[in-house]
Amino acid sequence: MSLIIARRTNECGMIVVDTAAINGDGSAGEITKLWYLAGIHTLIAYRGDRLLAFRVYSALALATQAISFDLIRTELRDIVRAVVENTPGEAAKTELVVMGWSDQQDRLVMLRVVWSPDKGTSEVVEQESALTPSEPFGEQPPMVNSAEDAKALAPRMVEWLHAQGAAGGGRLLMATMNPGGCTIKEIATLAG
Repeated sequence: MSLIIARRTNECGMIVVDTAAINGDGSAGEITKLWYLAGIHTLIAYRGDRLLAFRVYSALALATQAISFDLIRTELRDIVRAVVENTPGEAAKTELVVMGWSDQQDRLVMLRVVWSPDKGTSEVVEQESALTPSEPFGEQPPMVNSAEDAKALAPRMVEWLHAQGAAGGGRLLMATMNPGGCTIKEIATLAG
């Protein structure tokens, strides 16, 4: 299922993901789970079904000439629902974190939406932070404010994922975003 650690303020934000994946033949592999749409200054991170997440990313990438982040903000739930309906087979639970610059609000905004086979598409929720899976931390998940915080928490999250039989680990990638641009870099290597 993987991990997402994210934090945003009005002016800057970060999203951290791992790269571990399970290939179609069941072997361990790696894949990027973090994409940047430069034309609309938007980051997309996912955990879960890679085909579903890639189709959402593709739908947004193909529409970047006609949309803005503010339109994504209002239409994200419908976009995810439409992609699910047009995805062959049954998709697995998938979580998307989308961060971008809102011209309407004149600030950075982070959205989270979850799709699951039993509940469908959740409401799109605006958040200041995301830490998933949060189960390893109990009722009071820690606040993440830096790359160092993310590097400290990620091994515990990967250990929990492995105990659940899910993929987790590989390289830890961090995207930082501000009104002027986005940078994505590797910040650590994780077990698994």
